[in-house]
Amino acid sequence: MIIKIRNNVNKTFNNLITLEEIIKNNKKNTSSNLIELKHSRLKSYLTKKRTIYQRILKVCWAIELKNKEYYKSNKLRTYSTIEIYNIVNKCLAKDNQKTSIRTLEYDISFLNQILLITTKLKHLGKDNGSFAFYIQNKNLWKHRFTIIQEAIY
Repeated sequence: MIIKIRNNVNKTFNNLITLEEIIKNNKKNTSSNLIELKHSRLKSYLTKKRTIYQRILKVCWAIELKNKEYYKSNKLRTYSTIEIYNIVNKCLAKDNQKTSIRTLEYDISFLNQILLITTKLKHLGKDNGSFAFYIQNKNLWKHRFTIIQEAIY
């Protein structure tokens, strides 16, 4: 049973590791440090990583979309995390999936950790709340597919 993991967001980037490659690379390995895994467990692990990868790419796309609107309006039209959450959930609904707001917050903090985005908070005064917007790292943004893939796997 071979499972191919492909990126549905960007058709030209389909270098994600496959179960077939893992098996082929480890057949020759005779190291004593190897751990034996069941085929089904490895398959579920790769499937889980694929869904995380695709969800994070959708978060990146939503942030990019909202940033374009923000800069087009000369920094007058702001956006919130809830708007990004709604965009991502609408995209995931097409795949019969749904995510929670906390999962989205984890994804955004993950993107912060790998330096693809930085979060800027603007406070609106005492007891008036604040809003956050996300700035993409223009140097790394071009290579986000590879960076996210390497960070996840």
